[in-house]
Amino acid sequence: MIINMKTTLHDNKYYKIEIDVDKNYMVLKPIGFWRSPEVVPNYLKDISNTVKFKLNLKFSIILDITDMLTHPKEVQEKVHLKGMGLMSELHPLIALTVLPKDDISAMQAKFMARTMGTEIKGFETVEEAEAYLERFKKEKGL
Repeated sequence: MIINMKTTLHDNKYYKIEIDVDKNYMVLKPIGFWRSPEVVPNYLKDISNTVKFKLNLKFSIILDITDMLTHPKEVQEKVHLKGMGLMSELHPLIALTVLPKDDISAMQAKFMARTMGTEIKGFETVEEAEAYLERFKKEKGL
């Protein structure tokens, strides 16, 4: 049985960031339609500060994009691709993605991952991703 003790650090109209300090992971949840990068001026800084000041080395991330809608090219380039680059710089132990039911949004997420040279390990629910993370860490002795 998995018991989660997540703390919400950021929760607004456009995204939510939760952490489980004991299990050293973050759940990042973009929400809805982002018209432009200006609607999320602190998004990348919030991600960076969460990892740097709240989590330890070998942290993990669950990206829950189930409620994210397809975003304009400017948002993809100036926010999402920069966010993926930021994640690469921060070196998570593992990154898991909960994919949206919307095929176009899922295709967009997979395309951005390929653009960054990464692959998406996709799940249908956050709970499924958390269970996988537990097994993964146990297998690695973490």
